[in-house]
Amino acid sequence: MIIKYLKAENIMKYSNLEIKDLPDKGLIGISGLNESGKTTVGEIICFCLYGRTYSLKKDETARIIKWDEPRGMVQMDFSIDGDTYQVIRYVDDEGNHGARLSKVEEKTIILAKGAERVNEQILDLSGIGYEEFIESIYLAQREAMTPYPHSDVIKKMAGTDTLESVYQETLKSREKQESEWEETRERIQNTGRNLEDLHFEEKRLEELNDSHKAAQEKLSKVQENRRDFESALDKYDENWPKIETLKQRFKGFLFPAILFLILGAAVWASWILIHSAPRLDFSQRLELFYSSWVPGWGEYRILLPAAFVITGIFLIFLILDIIVFTKKRRLERESKALADCLEVIDKDYQASQKDAASHEEEESPPQDIKKAVSLIDKIKSLEVTPAQVKKPAREVFAYLDWAVREGEVHLSEIEREMEKEKRKQQRVNELRNIKDDLMTKEESQKKRYNIQKTALELLEGAIHYLAKNFNREIIRLAGKTLPLFTEGRYSHIQIDEHFSVKIFSNEKHDFMNFDEASSGTRQQIMLALRLAFSHELVDKAKGRMQFIFLDEPFAFFDDARIKGALKALPDFSKKVRQIWIASQDFPEDLLFGVHIRCHRDEEELVVKAQS
Repeated sequence: MIIKYLKAENIMKYSNLEIKDLPDKGLIGISGLNESGKTTVGEIICFCLYGRTYSLKKDETARIIKWDEPRGMVQMDFSIDGDTYQVIRYVDDEGNHGARLSKVEEKTIILAKGAERVNEQILDLSGIGYEEFIESIYLAQREAMTPYPHSDVIKKMAGTDTLESVYQETLKSREKQESEWEETRERIQNTGRNLEDLHFEEKRLEELNDSHKAAQEKLSKVQENRRDFESALDKYDENWPKIETLKQRFKGFLFPAILFLILGAAVWASWILIHSAPRLDFSQRLELFYSSWVPGWGEYRILLPAAFVITGIFLIFLILDIIVFTKKRRLERESKALADCLEVIDKDYQASQKDAASHEEEESPPQDIKKAVSLIDKIKSLEVTPAQVKKPAREVFAYLDWAVREGEVHLSEIEREMEKEKRKQQRVNELRNIKDDLMTKEESQKKRYNIQKTALELLEGAIHYLAKNFNREIIRLAGKTLPLFTEGRYSHIQIDEHFSVKIFSNEKHDFMNFDEASSGTRQQIMLALRLAFSHELVDKAKGRMQFIFLDEPFAFFDDARIKGALKALPDFSKKVRQIWIASQDFPEDLLFGVHIRCHRDEEELVVKAQS
C-alpha cells in the first residue's frame, strides 16, 4: 500500500490538510516543533485506514474532531498493485462514523460502505490489521520495549498465527478429550464395581430353573396323589357295599348251579347207561326207578329232554355266577387302588420326614398318617368298611393339603428368586453392554487423544521451526541497519524464542542484555527491530509495496547517525518503499522526496509534493 493523496478537514489541530502527488518511493520528511502537528499527520493516516488512532480508544472517535467543530472528514488515496483506491471517513461530535471505500478507475466503483465493512475490505486488500499496523508499520512516539513473543502481531509476522490458533484449539480439544477420557475411565470403573456388587452367578438362573422344574413336578405329583386318593376313596366308599352285595349274590347263584350240575350229570349218566347198555343190571334198575317215580316214563321217554333242560338251567346259574364274580373282581380292583395310593403317599411322607430331619429350617408334616398306612393290607383284602377308613383318610387329606401348601410356597419362593435373578441378569446385561460401549468409546478417545498429542508435537515443531527462521531473518535484517544507527558500536544481535534481545558490544567484546544498554541505544535497537518487523509483516501479508510511518525515530541520534540512518532506510527492504519520518528537524543537506514543514500557529497544511 502506497499513499498517493491525503486530505483532512476539521481533524485534530487542522481545519484543512491536503498533501498531493506523493511519490511512490523514497523518504517523506515531516518536521516541526513539538505540538506543531507532525504526529497528527500519522494519526490521520491511521484513522483513514482503520477508523481509530493509537492515541484514541475505539469508542472515542468524536475526540478526533477539531475543537468546537461539529464534524470532520478524512480522505486518502492509495495504490495497491497498480490499482488506486480511495477511502473517505466522516465523523461528527456525537460519535457517528461513516465511511466509504472506492476503486478509482475511469468510473469510480464503490467497494464498501459503513465503518465496519470498510475496515473489513481494507484488511482484505492490504492483509494488515490495526494491531499489526500499530506494532510494525506505524511507529508512534513511545518508549522502546522488546517485542512480546506471544502477541498476535509477532505470530503473524513469523507465520505462526494460524499454527498457533490451530495449536490452541487442538490443545483445548485435547484437554477436553483428556477430561472426557478420564470421565469414561471412571465410568468404566464404576460400572465394574456395580457389576461386582451384584454378585451375579452365571449358572444360578439355570440352577433355579432346574429347582423350579423339580418343585413343580413335586407339587404336581402331590396334587395328583391327592386327586387319586380322593377318587380311590370315593370308589372304595361306593364299591364296598356293592362288593358285599355281589358276594351274597355269588353265593346265591353258586348253590343252584352246583345242584343242577350234579342233577344234570346224573340224568346224563342214566340216559347213557339205559340207551347204551340196557341189559346191564344197573341199567334195568335205573329204568325201573324212573318208571316208578316219573309218570309216563314208558310212554313219553322224557329222560333226554330233562337232561338238556337241567343242563341249560345249570349253565344259566353258571353264567350268572361268572357275571357276578367278574363284576365283583373289577370292583375289588378299583377298591384296592386306595391301598396303592396310600403306599405312594406313604413313600412321599417318609421322604418329607427325612428332608425335615436333614434341614432344620424345614417344617415337619403336621399330621401322622400311620393309622391309614396300617390299614393298607386290610384295604387290599377289603376287610375294613368305608366308615373305618374315613377317619384315617382325613389325616391323609390333612397331610396332602399341607404338602400342597408347602409345595406352592416353595414354588412361589423359587419363582420370586428366579424373578429377582432375571432382573439381576437383565441389569448385568445392561451394565455389560454399557461397559462394552464405554470401553469402545474409551478406545476411540484414547486414539483421538494420541492423535491430538502427535498433532500438538508436530505443531510445536512447526511453530518452533518457523519462529526460529523468523528470528534468524529478523536478526539478519536488523543487522543491516543497527551498525548505522549505533555508529558501528553494535553490529550483532541475538533474539531467543521468547524475544529476549541481546546485543554484541564491540567495546566489551561480548553480548549484553537489552536492559543494560542506555535509553538511547535501546531506542536505536528497537528502530532496527521495528524496520525488520515491518519488512516481515509486509512479506507475510500480501507481499506488496508498503509505506511505513516513523514518528520521532531519531530522538537520541546525532546528525551523523541521522544521516547514516536516512541514507540506509530506502534500501533496507525491497518491499517497504515509501517511508514517512517525523522529526523536530533534519540535517540541512538531506534530500527528501517530499519535505512537509509543520508550524504550531497554522491550522492549515497544504503540500504539493512535486512543488
